[in-house]
Amino acid sequence: MALSVQEFSGVAATSPLDVAAGKSASSVSPSSGAVTPTLPGDLAVGFIAGHGNKQTINVTAPGYTSQPQQTSAATQVASVVTGYSILSTVSAQTFTGSLGTPMYWASGITMFKPVAAVSNDFSIAATPATATVTASHTHPFPARTGGTSGPSPHTPPPRRRPP
Repeated sequence: MALSVQEFSGVAATSPLDVAAGKSASSVSPSSGAVTPTLPGDLAVGFIAGHGNKQTINVTAPGYTSQPQQTSAATQVASVVTGYSILSTVSAQTFTGSLGTPMYWASGITMFKPVAAVSNDFSIAATPATATVTASHTHPFPARTGGTSGPSPHTPPPRRRPP
């Protein structure tokens, strides 16, 4: 048996699976089959597994970071290689590889949804342009549209400590 374990952050905690595909055959060109994520930012994780000999499995899928191949030392040889990619667009993906000689293989690809982005957008509106303080003091505050973050132009001056 050959096994590859990976840990990722930034994946949705609730219903993380987006889409998946898989195939198996005997040839020199393993391929998971195509699958299209439903939104950008998905984490794509693919694998190619083979058995019967210890040959190298080369990942040929463009844009994927491959992990080291794992091959069993038992008399029943099994190998697995994995790869991942964070997708910036919604386009069909296939996890592919190449073998030196034909062997039986299985290949798959799974898309995981990203954590939902937290919106930092906000807006504040205020009317009227003057405010009345209960101590019978009225002070005009200019109303502005747009704006930037930073200290308020109405920040009181620093206070001194009494001697």
